[in-house]
Amino acid sequence: MAWSASHAATAAAQDSVQADSSRSRLVLDMPVFDYPANTAAGFAFPSMEQSLDISKAFYQLSTRLLHRTLPGNRFSTRLFRASIEILLATFPFGDAWLHEEWHRAVLRNRGIGSFNDAYKFRIFSTAISVSHVRDEDLIRLKRDYPADQVRLAEAGIEGEYQQVTEGTKDRVFLDANPQGNVTRFLSVTNAILYLGLSSLNATDRRTDEFNRKDGADIPRRDALGWDFTAWIYDLSRPDEPYEARGIHPSGVGMDRYIKPLDLTPDEKRFLRLQGGLALLNLVDPNLYRRRPFTVGDSGTSVPLQYTFGLRHMLTSFGYTIDANLFFKEAATNLYVVLHSYFNNEHYFPGAELELVRYPVTIAGRPFEVSPRVAGWLQPEGQRFRATKPVAGGLGSFRLGSSAANPGVGWFVEVSAKSAGWVAGEVELGNEIGAKVGISAVLR
Repeated sequence: MAWSASHAATAAAQDSVQADSSRSRLVLDMPVFDYPANTAAGFAFPSMEQSLDISKAFYQLSTRLLHRTLPGNRFSTRLFRASIEILLATFPFGDAWLHEEWHRAVLRNRGIGSFNDAYKFRIFSTAISVSHVRDEDLIRLKRDYPADQVRLAEAGIEGEYQQVTEGTKDRVFLDANPQGNVTRFLSVTNAILYLGLSSLNATDRRTDEFNRKDGADIPRRDALGWDFTAWIYDLSRPDEPYEARGIHPSGVGMDRYIKPLDLTPDEKRFLRLQGGLALLNLVDPNLYRRRPFTVGDSGTSVPLQYTFGLRHMLTSFGYTIDANLFFKEAATNLYVVLHSYFNNEHYFPGAELELVRYPVTIAGRPFEVSPRVAGWLQPEGQRFRATKPVAGGLGSFRLGSSAANPGVGWFVEVSAKSAGWVAGEVELGNEIGAKVGISAVLR
């Protein structure tokens, strides 16, 4: 379920962040085919990456249109644009839609159908659901894939944070602007508030309201209820059958929604810890400024541009605190991540390196390549209380047409990963994947 704090955070976003001016380029990517995500249990669309790219395109095009139709930097104009940006976040393809699609991607990966209630255009609703999920499928998911049950609960907020991170890459490396500054700031603050409020007693009352509203209508019910009470509950109880939740208050179906009242004191403390750590996501200069930092005199040499940010995200075994580093010098775009993974027992390290859209010439023609490698130690079986570390890694390589000039191009990408949690990769086990897509550069 996506929870919207836009009404509470609107004023802070408008006071703290200026809306972006129009950028020189729009860079749009779309994997037309994403294997194996599009073939899970028949045809499945969109994958995590596809929904992310759809949302990025939506924000690039709508933000550009907004600045063209409402030009100027007067306070009233900026305020009006900011209000429209916030409204767009609740539309299909906006932030709330993306949140639900990442929940749905985890379900689709295990052959479970669902519906994204963002398509109902409940613009002023404080909660948007993933509905039309059967109890039998949730019972099977918890029984056969307990780590995926945990991933299901955190995937929505993971998608929101990935949108912000990928937007920083596009800003620094490609001079594109997938989200307006107000939208970026609101995405982060909304996620922080959602997580921080999850352990409060008021959540119990809201859950009772949801149960009364849903009644005996099982298809109407959300797959999770409050994401993070469900997350900590299943994280710390991987072997408890889903049926232990009991019968819904209506007497029909399972009682899906977990309240703070259902949590142990240790589970509440761990959830409150995550609410505090989520504030680390505000240590991100890219939320407050449009351009990276610069080292060097651009008049005599090519300057080095750089920026950074901290990222706290929940995982299928606990959480991670990442240091994201972005470096650009001429055509060299380097993205570095230092991972610090934690479960209930230990710290586990990891690192990632990606060279983004580096220009090469093959047979006299210009192309771009993006190699990526990652390595990690993560807890055995993705378990919250595991003490044994298990090594894993990921490698991918993308080849595409050059984005130096405006036009429509293509890309292909191959990847392989071992068992482990990777942000934006829906499969927690071993996987070999491939993507074929189109890209467009517009001025």
